[in-house]
Amino acid sequence: MAQRTRVVMVDDITGEPIAEGRGETVLFAVDGVTYQIDLEQQEARKLRDTLDYYASHARRTGGRRTTPTRLTITREYDTKTVRRWAQARGLDVPARGRIPHAVIEAFQAAGN
Repeated sequence: MAQRTRVVMVDDITGEPIAEGRGETVLFAVDGVTYQIDLEQQEARKLRDTLDYYASHARRTGGRRTTPTRLTITREYDTKTVRRWAQARGLDVPARGRIPHAVIEAFQAAGN
């Protein structure tokens, strides 16, 4: 039997579902406490406008203006397979952690 899970964003103020693509999560901090709130786009804009007034009169102490993006690495190989292959050929490969680039290149050059 197949199952489908659907995630619905709900406005944290009204408790109403937000149509897909019409809401966002706003992250902000006050007195050293970080908050996050899900809002419909119009309400998110109101919150930012209100905070902008105070932020324009405040001193910036750090942080970033945008949310950092995560680097996603796609592996074209299975690390366990590479380790077994390298060990069978007497190559120096650690039992755990990062596999040396030279070992991966040799594995790929061997047609794997």
